[in-house]
Amino acid sequence: MSYLAVYVTVYEHKGEIYRGYTREFLRHSGIVVDNGDNTFEIFHVTGTPGIGLTFHRVPNWKDPRQETARLLSMDFVVWIPKNRYSELESLFRGIEIKVSKTWNCQNWVQEGLDAMVAAGLMSEAERDAAVQKQMAAVTGPFTTETPNTQALKDN
Repeated sequence: MSYLAVYVTVYEHKGEIYRGYTREFLRHSGIVVDNGDNTFEIFHVTGTPGIGLTFHRVPNWKDPRQETARLLSMDFVVWIPKNRYSELESLFRGIEIKVSKTWNCQNWVQEGLDAMVAAGLMSEAERDAAVQKQMAAVTGPFTTETPNTQALKDN
């Protein structure tokens, strides 16, 4: 049986910091799958908390570690059986997207990991470790280093 690697990514926020939000709250997070053929699949929500977020699946993406200077972390989460990969999109689409100034893409990732636990794709301990790494990246200090290799090196 072959397996695919699942990661959680955190990106530095680009653009202005909206009134009432912190830079940490606006850092972007997503779930990434290494397809094993030098392409990656990205699952995430985008938009503005409190106004609306939209689910996106981005197939055939480049390795995020090579793609952007804004990447703060890309942490391995779990190996999933390749024959169960097709379940991910429906799991992630099934997450209720909340319209709230306190709920964002970081929360969506955590609920995505919860859905993977419920589906038997990962353990609670693996989810907890992933959330801990995600939050360490989210709360890390701001850096203007480009590309952000230091942030990747430290994680």
